[in-house]
Amino acid sequence: RPGKMMSYISNREMSLQISFLEFFWALISWETLHPQYHHTHGSHSTSSPLSNKLAEDLFKYFSGCMDHRVQILTSLIVVKSTLGSTPLVTMNQYTLQGLESLRTAVSQSEGLGRDILIKTSAVPLLVSLLAVPPSLKAIASCASSILVLISQEGPHLPSFLSQCSNVTTLSACASALNLQKDNIPLIEYLTVLLEKLSHTQTSKKLFEKSGVNAALQETSRRELSQFAKMNVNAILQTFGIK
Repeated sequence: RPGKMMSYISNREMSLQISFLEFFWALISWETLHPQYHHTHGSHSTSSPLSNKLAEDLFKYFSGCMDHRVQILTSLIVVKSTLGSTPLVTMNQYTLQGLESLRTAVSQSEGLGRDILIKTSAVPLLVSLLAVPPSLKAIASCASSILVLISQEGPHLPSFLSQCSNVTTLSACASALNLQKDNIPLIEYLTVLLEKLSHTQTSKKLFEKSGVNAALQETSRRELSQFAKMNVNAILQTFGIK
């Protein structure tokens, strides 16, 4: 009986932790989904010492937890809380640490991690980290690698492609290709993602409007890995571009 009681307490505590993290994430991610709020009400432009302290405390408190849901939600909160509301321009160790932790958790949790990211609307947050300055290439590469993890085959894929099939996401990809010209891992990740998006119903119009086609044409003229070159050529051929 003691074993069952401990298991019950442990499961109940885990459920409470997850509920707390889900609520906290929903609270702080609202501004990502409603960016117009900042234009009318204003907000801080960079992460503050308080947000860094929050990130540090969250990592310490949940570092030993093996539950993938806790790991993923904690990582999302850390990334979001350290970003502020304007584009990232300087490196924050907790932002990168949160992304790396998120990538590991999603990779290890198989379909569960992808489902959580889709259902929590975390995709816009990851997309916002693509078009950062070249000095932050580690952050852009990590964010793009997570997007590629989500794009793997599964029942979640139509929802993911739907969330990415918009001018905002594709413009971020185009900007990343133009800004991160020497970041081969990023280019490889983005071309994998863009190749999948190129087969959606509205892709031709969106790729042209967002500047992705032009960015891909420019990218094709650079020194690329064989894998990246193959993907770039495949996308351009899909739209009949030489």
